[in-house]
Amino acid sequence: MGYLDKILNKRSQQGIDIFNNSFNSREKGYTITIFGVEEQGLKAKHRNGEITKLMLAKAIKVRDGDALMVDLADDIAFELKEGQQPDDKVLQAVAYEYERQKVLKNKAICDYLGIVNYTDKGYEITQKSQKVDQYVNQNVVPKILEQRKAREDFIANRHAQRQEQEKERERKFLENLDARGYVAQMQETMKRRIENPYLRKVGQYKINGKTYEDYDGINIQTGDILRIRRLDKVGKDGSGTYLYQGYVHSTLNEDDAEILDEGIPMGIPVCFDLPKRFSDIEIVNNPEEIRTILELLANAEKYSNREGLSYIGGIDRNGKLNHSAEPDSLGIANAIKRLTQEYAKNNGKTR
Repeated sequence: MGYLDKILNKRSQQGIDIFNNSFNSREKGYTITIFGVEEQGLKAKHRNGEITKLMLAKAIKVRDGDALMVDLADDIAFELKEGQQPDDKVLQAVAYEYERQKVLKNKAICDYLGIVNYTDKGYEITQKSQKVDQYVNQNVVPKILEQRKAREDFIANRHAQRQEQEKERERKFLENLDARGYVAQMQETMKRRIENPYLRKVGQYKINGKTYEDYDGINIQTGDILRIRRLDKVGKDGSGTYLYQGYVHSTLNEDDAEILDEGIPMGIPVCFDLPKRFSDIEIVNNPEEIRTILELLANAEKYSNREGLSYIGGIDRNGKLNHSAEPDSLGIANAIKRLTQEYAKNNGKTR
């Protein structure tokens, strides 16, 4: 059985059949077919609390009456909300977004289309997640490239044949794209964030009876949004110094989705010590204290060893940063040693 026969006879985990998922293009005289729909097992938690699952599929647009050459199909990715199934109405929305992005000449190996939402117009793809897009590029694309290796020459020829047709579309698109304006706008946004940083609590929850907290802040070095996730007050020593453990990472936009790895938040696993409760610093909202703790957490990447749980320093009782390799308190030092050993033993899955 050849490659084409295998694809035509293959059904996905959802039972999607290639012959039942063809849609009329918005361009007269063309048809779009979506097939090979598969769930990837990745789930993402978005800022509004919704959980989505990543789907992969293949898409192809052909002129009515032309042969359907499956080898010429494009790889696409999109997100469905948990519990949602890729029925014909959902796939029609995927087909239209795929066609729209082809007009914009998306050059990705796997085109991430966005999140399928239900609107007053029916199913549409109305938003995209930068983090899921990044995940697709870093984790899905390499696998796709391996699959394409045997037909690289064929793909190169196809691109050459389409180059002249797409050249005019690309020119029109670039004329309407104010790239410099976008960059300037983002730079101004970053500047305003650094000048007016904040720290706010965005969640509190229990896992196995233990209470954790999530916070958002500003990375005062870059202007990105600073995510402090699954923050755990491990304990305190006799002098009243508190030890915390959690995950820290930065994202460009406030509404970026966060990738969950088997329930573990993304980011750098760190621990640090404070002269008071983290929650008290957030509640009092003293600008000087806020800047100090944001500076401590913004340096997480610089002071972490990236091989496990890292102690990144702390804040002393005078409100000053301490980036020494070891804490002043023997009790805190022993607790950190225990935490790092537990983290290494469990491959980082101590949560």
